[in-house]
Amino acid sequence: MNTDRIPTEARADAIKRLRRAAGQLQAVARVLEEGGGDCVAVLRQLAAGKAAAERAGLKLLSAGLVECLTEAREDDLSTEEFEKLFMTLA
Repeated sequence: MNTDRIPTEARADAIKRLRRAAGQLQAVARVLEEGGGDCVAVLRQLAAGKAAAERAGLKLLSAGLVECLTEAREDDLSTEEFEKLFMTLA
């Protein structure tokens, strides 16, 4: 994906969400490494990290949909394959 064509605010929002997801996943890894922690809290952190990463992907994709579709076509991705890839984020 050529991120130059994605609006700056969409990139900034995606970066913020990805950093949040990374922090949540690092916290889960720390708890697991230390061998303690509350199971429910770990599951909530995993769910929050997953949601933040998914939202970042959707934000980038929606902001750069035309660019993504053009790139997908250049990579010989059919419309159906692109739709399937898009739906994995939904």
